[in-house]
Amino acid sequence: MNRWSTPFLAIGLFLTMTQGPAFSQTLQLTPIATHHTGLFDLGGAESTAFDAASKRLFFINAQANQLSILDLSKPESPVSVDSIRLTTFGDRPTQVVAANGRVAVSVVAFPPTDPGKVVLFDATGKLLSQYPVGAAPSALAFTPDGKKLLVANEGEPNSYGAPDSVDPEGSVSVITVNDGTRPTVATADFKAFNG
Repeated sequence: MNRWSTPFLAIGLFLTMTQGPAFSQTLQLTPIATHHTGLFDLGGAESTAFDAASKRLFFINAQANQLSILDLSKPESPVSVDSIRLTTFGDRPTQVVAANGRVAVSVVAFPPTDPGKVVLFDATGKLLSQYPVGAAPSALAFTPDGKKLLVANEGEPNSYGAPDSVDPEGSVSVITVNDGTRPTVATADFKAFNG
């Protein structure tokens, strides 16, 4: 897992394109605000997601095992709203996505070879639900209609080649999060392709 990060988030950018000679263009980026986590190279801001409905930015802090919420109603003046501890759900978050006022976070279990979870919040940080998925969930996405969550479960081993190594199967989980229906989780493995 790539653990690089910066100690702050660049909140917004103004983009300026200028036409140069023979179809070349120059792109200029100007930051309008930053938010400091106080951590460098420790996973302080690994993944971000913006929810247009609430005008809030969500990011995960793997070092602190938390989900942080920034109000970007005024992008030039971000306001820290809350930081939600994720320790009751697992060892560390891996990704966050947002859509239509809902925020989902994938969380690796402890130990990481056990099945992980996807945790669903509303834009205020209120817990809506949690879903069991495969080992080491590492990629997460809402479908365009926002009714399903797609999860890639990495199934990373705890060591390579050791006699007592635990190597869980990789898998894909599909979570149905429709309003008004019972949420479901379907997980597909790849055992049919072994050998």
